[in-house]
Amino acid sequence: MKKLFIFLLVISSTSLFAQDNLEALVKEGITLHDSGKYSQAIEKYEEALKIDSKSPLVLYEISYSYFALQDFKMAAKYSKKVIKLKDKYLNEAYMIYGSALDNMGEPKKAVKVYKEAIEKYPDDYLLYFNLGLTQYRMKDLSNAEGNFIQAIKLNSSHATSHLSLGAVNMEMGNKSKALLALYYFLTVEPNTERSKNAIQFIESVINQGVSKDGDKEISITLLSDNMESDFGVVDMFLSLKTATYLSEEEEKPEDLFLDLTKSFFEILEEQREGKSGFWWDAYVNVLMLFNNEEHLETYTHFIRQSSNSKSSKWLQENEDKVEAMFDSLKDE
Repeated sequence: MKKLFIFLLVISSTSLFAQDNLEALVKEGITLHDSGKYSQAIEKYEEALKIDSKSPLVLYEISYSYFALQDFKMAAKYSKKVIKLKDKYLNEAYMIYGSALDNMGEPKKAVKVYKEAIEKYPDDYLLYFNLGLTQYRMKDLSNAEGNFIQAIKLNSSHATSHLSLGAVNMEMGNKSKALLALYYFLTVEPNTERSKNAIQFIESVINQGVSKDGDKEISITLLSDNMESDFGVVDMFLSLKTATYLSEEEEKPEDLFLDLTKSFFEILEEQREGKSGFWWDAYVNVLMLFNNEEHLETYTHFIRQSSNSKSSKWLQENEDKVEAMFDSLKDE
């Protein structure tokens, strides 16, 4: 009996030592990964797999490092192993597996993987976002839009979903919807490289469907489907406003962006009474908090700080106005 007890104690100690060693290797691997040393991280995970070849944590981490290395074939291989185990890190593994397939030129398989994952994890906003991104690349724009919206409903602070929703509506020719998503994106992320792109997108959307033919002829193209939507009047008004500045009859204001933003917000304010739904509740009602004489100029400088040196300087010289704008939001 005593020998059996000693034997079991040795087995238990060996098992604990192996587990401690595995956790130490994973910790080292994560540190290396976070430092951008993905190949060295993989070496640590491979050592860990010798201890436990079916550890969901190790398999997930090695798939993540392979994905970071853009070795999508290996990322797919290891993330698929995690999924087959049906244990921990499943939703994360689904995201890597789907993204790897998409990057390998197999978007239809990626869509299938994401949909399977959403059935298991219906509240994971990143699964909807990744599914939308794949569909956007496939030019399945309507479904992409729906999934970006679902991601935002689950996590309204995910800036990339707003940016992507703006991009997909820009491509669909939905002028007002694209602008709403882009303005909101800039509200939460005003000063990054992506913010510069968003400002350029806004300028492109504002000019979308409006062109000058010859010296004086201005052409305006509106999608018939858009005219029947809640934002049909807004789209038409904005196009007409833009057209006036393409003609030589009206001089451009010193701050054209501010003027067009003011016009866009004013027509939204007029149209929003009695309106509800995602676009009005998530975007219009929020953006209208800035639509007043006191804060609109501050707001337009705030969202342009990444791309406009004058705006950046203005914000530095008017910190009190920026503080007042944000203080007013706390009261809402």
